[in-house]
Amino acid sequence: MSEEKEYIPRSAMSIHAHPDDQEFSVAGTLAKWARAGCEITSVILTSGDGGSNDPAHDASYKPTLARIREGEQSAASEVLGVKKTIYMHLPDGELEPTVALRKELTKIIRAHKPEVVVTGDPQGVFYGNGYINHPDHRAAAQLATYAVFPSSGSRLVFADLLAEGFEPHNVKRLYLHGPEKPDTWVDISETIEIKIAALRKHACQLGDWDPEKMIREWAEKDGKEKGFSYKKCEITLPLATPDEFVQQLWKSVTPHTRVIFMSHITSPTAVIFPVAEVCAKAHSAGILTVIDGAHVPGQVPLELDKLGVDFWSGNLHKWLMSPKGSGFLFARPEVQHLLKPLVVSWGYEPEIPGPSQFIDLHEWIGTRDSAAFLAVPDAIQFQKEHDWDHVREECFKLAAYAQEIICNLTGMTTLHQPGARTFCQVIAMTLPVNTDVIALKTRLYDEYHIEVPVHIWNENKLIRVSVQGYNTQDDIDALYAALKALLPQTTC
Repeated sequence: MSEEKEYIPRSAMSIHAHPDDQEFSVAGTLAKWARAGCEITSVILTSGDGGSNDPAHDASYKPTLARIREGEQSAASEVLGVKKTIYMHLPDGELEPTVALRKELTKIIRAHKPEVVVTGDPQGVFYGNGYINHPDHRAAAQLATYAVFPSSGSRLVFADLLAEGFEPHNVKRLYLHGPEKPDTWVDISETIEIKIAALRKHACQLGDWDPEKMIREWAEKDGKEKGFSYKKCEITLPLATPDEFVQQLWKSVTPHTRVIFMSHITSPTAVIFPVAEVCAKAHSAGILTVIDGAHVPGQVPLELDKLGVDFWSGNLHKWLMSPKGSGFLFARPEVQHLLKPLVVSWGYEPEIPGPSQFIDLHEWIGTRDSAAFLAVPDAIQFQKEHDWDHVREECFKLAAYAQEIICNLTGMTTLHQPGARTFCQVIAMTLPVNTDVIALKTRLYDEYHIEVPVHIWNENKLIRVSVQGYNTQDDIDALYAALKALLPQTTC
């Protein structure tokens, strides 16, 4: 992030040579902008149809690979929140910065009128001693740069575009990633998980390799250039006690630690972390706590005043069963002044300020539909009227049953200590190392009509089962039967 106040554009265009280029580079920034309301268009110049060294394939495979890679790019763009992805379908490895192509990009920029364009550095050839920049990357960056200036904003450059209705458009900012001397940094701590999730969509390029470690190391290295350091703490499962978790976490804490960010309930592994114990120790050390509670409301009891957390956010459409789009943000009064909205509206400089600047800044966002929020009291009342404490307990028992029979089937150890309440309505279990997770997930859905996450996390292959009040033991038994049939058939 540069020294100026962080800039969030209203619209942006990402221009890159291949499917996966933006995910490896600027995806964290795009995701952050998208979450703040920025309308993003991605332009992919080639189809990536040269991205295979498999000796089983020849040139006849290129159209198939192009379709695969463009499909993966569309999935990645959806994860990031990109509104539209434009494919120019040019051949991989043969991209040239021609005037004709610059004209095509100029037309696209004039049509979509982005406030910002993001692309690579057209000058970058060598990165360290181990990487030669792909010529397509440089060509795409050169095309994008010169399409921004002079072509897009100059009326008499490509003057025939005027007759087609493409009036000049001046791009406000051009961002180049990967320059030798960067002058702008964007904090992606909130969206690095989204970046990694989007990158994982490019399965045909990644194979069994999980890029998370590399992406986090890159982000940490870039952060250090601005004086910031990101540390990821590895937690060993299963956890015996809350104190054990705190001890593991504190091995990464130093006198320079200022913020601890963690999940209340982890998404991939569905482990409930001891937030109250962490917050108590953090506060005694003068460290702020930021807690992601996406899976908490409606699944486990929540008393924020007893947790002692500084910042806490959670979704209400998951386990509380309110409409999508409902959630809430909590900040202790003593730290509310630290929060600045990414999108400003009527409360930014109100004519009649309310008693809380925090509420003024964050509560009202233009024409946002508040219907989902207005339905939350009814969702809470519904669970009260239907004795949801009992429902949750029955769901926990079903989740524990799923863990028992599936782990017995696979022979894998559990992620939870026997008898521990470190999970509730969601349970994750490890699968054999030779499991083809993509094939298993696909066949569970196609052949058994079972939708369940099957994924790789920290090099472990996991299946995650969620149990809600409408599920019964028959559902768990059906999953068990499907796994018993498919696991021997879905290996790699």
